[in-house]
Amino acid sequence: MVAPEMDSMKQDLLTFQFMAPTVVAGNMLGAVVNKLNSKPWMGREARTCRIVRINVTGQAGAMASGFIVVRHRPNGWKLRLVNQDEKGQLLDDQSKPLPEGEEPVIREVDALGEVDFNQFDFGKLVERLRDAG
Repeated sequence: MVAPEMDSMKQDLLTFQFMAPTVVAGNMLGAVVNKLNSKPWMGREARTCRIVRINVTGQAGAMASGFIVVRHRPNGWKLRLVNQDEKGQLLDDQSKPLPEGEEPVIREVDALGEVDFNQFDFGKLVERLRDAG
């Protein structure tokens, strides 16, 4: 079970206007989808940025164009899971059955791979929304 999001820090959305040959676009987008920035990128710390939307189209042998949206979360992208066994029984922090009435234990795990966003050209930054939830 995934725990509710408790990230109270403000988040930014960065929208880039993207254009590249379709082969380059395919290789780049394939490398960054479901990945976090492994190193500081655009003034943001490592493991705090992730692509959340891609709207890029193009025909083979031509240019691909569209938009890429990156979300910055200052607290990072750890997946928060309720500690439980495969049958759904809640467990304590020692992975023993949780006594009745106790609060569930939340575990944070790294669920996404990493890649250096600096090695890719996301295009022109055309919009930055601060405090986007």
